[in-house]
Amino acid sequence: MIDTETVRARVAELKQSYEHIEGELQKLETARQQGNASLHVVSGGIQVLEELLARAESAESPQPV
Repeated sequence: MIDTETVRARVAELKQSYEHIEGELQKLETARQQGNASLHVVSGGIQVLEELLARAESAESPQPV
């Protein structure tokens, strides 16, 4: 015969584990979104600096007369 108290206790443990994992996944999703935002900022900075560098290099190169 099944011990209903044991089963109830196990169900409670599994529900607690499920909720914990859900919370951890939400934290990971938030971290992923923040990481993507940071990558966009860094990418924009790289683009701006590369454009400035290209302008500076073209200004330094001798112009044909």
